[in-house]
Amino acid sequence: MNEYFRTENTGLLEKLPSLLSCEQRKLALYSKDIYFREAWWDLCEKWGEPFRIEQKFWRLAPIIFKPEAVLSGQIRMGLDLIAGLPLKPIFARAVRYDRHKIRAAWQYQINKATPERLSAMDAILQASEAVYVLLIAEEEFAMDVPAIVEICDLKGPAAPKDRRDFHLRSKFDLQDNLVNFFHSVDEPADVIREIGVLFDSKERRAMLDRVESEESCFDELVVLVNQVLARNPKSDLDLSNAVARVMEQVDIHFQRRKASQPAEDRGIRSDLERIANGARGVWPQLSTKLKNEGVSYDPLDGVTIACLSTVMHIEGERAILSSNNIEAWQEADKRQEIRRLNLEFY
Repeated sequence: MNEYFRTENTGLLEKLPSLLSCEQRKLALYSKDIYFREAWWDLCEKWGEPFRIEQKFWRLAPIIFKPEAVLSGQIRMGLDLIAGLPLKPIFARAVRYDRHKIRAAWQYQINKATPERLSAMDAILQASEAVYVLLIAEEEFAMDVPAIVEICDLKGPAAPKDRRDFHLRSKFDLQDNLVNFFHSVDEPADVIREIGVLFDSKERRAMLDRVESEESCFDELVVLVNQVLARNPKSDLDLSNAVARVMEQVDIHFQRRKASQPAEDRGIRSDLERIANGARGVWPQLSTKLKNEGVSYDPLDGVTIACLSTVMHIEGERAILSSNNIEAWQEADKRQEIRRLNLEFY
């Protein structure tokens, strides 16, 4: 085992390259994070020296087309998006989230989520497969910040009200910050940790081989997207439409009930109207009412309503790690490290 695997005495933190993150606290946390460590060990086995890992991951930027992009079919727009970027896809895989992967992937942010939001995330992220795409910048070190930082900035905020026309998320038909169609992490350190969460060692090594070859996999990606679309369900993920369809099922249900006995809807219709008018936090109790009443409706309509009407955050709670955007990198003044990285490369 080479020296970069060792944690005795000095600890793994001193072996983590500074250009993986602009936040030392993140490096300290990740140095003891098992998902990061497992991926880091594979990287060290592949490339040996940490500065070579810095060089490789300076150019890498993964995008995950989340299940909502698959369910709505808007992942096809994602292919056009990728074709227009100054990066090329070199590795693509279908990914299926489960409860544990969801919590691991967002571990350092999800602590501020309400129980209601956690339930909604579980529902939407397990409703279909996602597609992971690893991109590589065409020209080495052409950017002042890592490729993933550029992509994250170009992606735009999760909240629709904060986006601008040039943001990638503005190209999609998005209604809410929980249903945002694609995900990208913030920094190279996050890229490493994420592959530790999503892939086992065999798949990680296959990915690293593609990083080494830098061969485009765009044609493979198109085939994969078509396969994923064919084997997963479909939904428009539109709140108004979902509420209308559930309301229709409620009407059908109570019309049948009235044929045999008087029936009260126990506020079900008024709750649906409140959601349609923008009320949040209503769905958890309403869904229980619908279940107890025996009202049948499309589960994906329930997922849509849950996601687009949830209360997102516990008031006053802060994420364990905040997002580091392009401004944070620029303020961190990494110029000396960037010069050192270029010198070591050449």
